[in-house]
Amino acid sequence: MWHMARIRLRDILQTPWDPPNRAASVPDVPDDEAGTPTMRRARIRDVVTSERAVALVYRWHILNPTGMVAAGTAGNSLRDLGGENAELDDIRAVRRP
Repeated sequence: MWHMARIRLRDILQTPWDPPNRAASVPDVPDDEAGTPTMRRARIRDVVTSERAVALVYRWHILNPTGMVAAGTAGNSLRDLGGENAELDDIRAVRRP
């Protein structure tokens, strides 16, 4: 059971934040995996960074998978983080600087 939870969490966090054919809604981030100083598109793990926020996203993905990840990118519910969505205040409040 633990292995499936770990794999689900890894896959969620590796998901790109924005679709490749759309303008980035969050700034590009340094690519630590490239070994050279390059920038890459943000992933969910770059936007949702605290343990508490990741736990909320994980649980939400269990209850409503397409709200978190849809068509290979962050789902609309997750991308609406910055809007007027009151129930997501917990995630925004625990985001690390």
